[in-house]
Amino acid sequence: IHGGVLMSMADAAMGNAIRSLGIKGVTTDCSTSFISSAPLHGLLVARGMVVKAGKRLVFARAEVVHDGKIVADVKGTFANVGTINNYKVGEHHE
Repeated sequence: IHGGVLMSMADAAMGNAIRSLGIKGVTTDCSTSFISSAPLHGLLVARGMVVKAGKRLVFARAEVVHDGKIVADVKGTFANVGTINNYKVGEHHE
């Protein structure tokens, strides 16, 4: 599998982890370490996690795994551009 595919999977996994906190983030930096080759066939799983969420920046990590073995380790920085629905708790919108 091309490394760009692994990076895209990891970026999506980190983005989903950030969204799970109700934060809308956009990627500003992404660093990938390719640990081993990924096969053309078989299941690849990307697991994302938030390391630290600040007011301006969110730091995340992801691993892309095949058969229990890490094939890519990714660190990402995301700009915090607001909340998912842009509503504040307690506000009423029609």
